[in-house]
Amino acid sequence: MANACAEAKSGSFFDKLKQYWRELKTAPHGRRFRTFYDLRKCARKGNASRILPICFALGLVVFGLAIGWLPGPGGFVAILGLALLAQEFRPLASALDWCERQIGNLWRGFRSLPILGQGGIITALLVLGCGVAYLTFTTVIS
Repeated sequence: MANACAEAKSGSFFDKLKQYWRELKTAPHGRRFRTFYDLRKCARKGNASRILPICFALGLVVFGLAIGWLPGPGGFVAILGLALLAQEFRPLASALDWCERQIGNLWRGFRSLPILGQGGIITALLVLGCGVAYLTFTTVIS
C-alpha cells in the first residue's frame, strides 16, 4: 500500500487513473472500496480537494434517483455516484464492501443450484417484475 500511495501522489492525471484502476481491480473481494478509500486518502492534498468529487458524486446520486424509474441506466448512475462518494467517506466504503460480499454470496449460492432451480428463480423474478409493472401501470392509469 505504501508503494501504491507513493505512486498515487506522483505522476500525471492518467497515471493516477491507471494506478487507481489497478488497485481497484486487484483489491481483495469485499475490501475494494476501503482499499480505494485509503489510496485516495493518502493521495489527497487537503480537504478542499474533496469538495468537487463530493459534489459531483452527490449530483450523480440525485440524478440517478430522479431518472431511476425510467427504463435505462438510472439505478446504475446512482450506484456509480455512491461508489464515488465511498472514496471520500470510510463508513460508506465499508457499507459498499459489505454489500459486495453479500451479493457475492448470493451469486455463489445461485450458481450452485441446478439449472432447473436457476430457471425457477429467474422465472419467479420475471413474474414478480411483471406483476409490479402491471400494478404500477394500473395505479397510474386509474
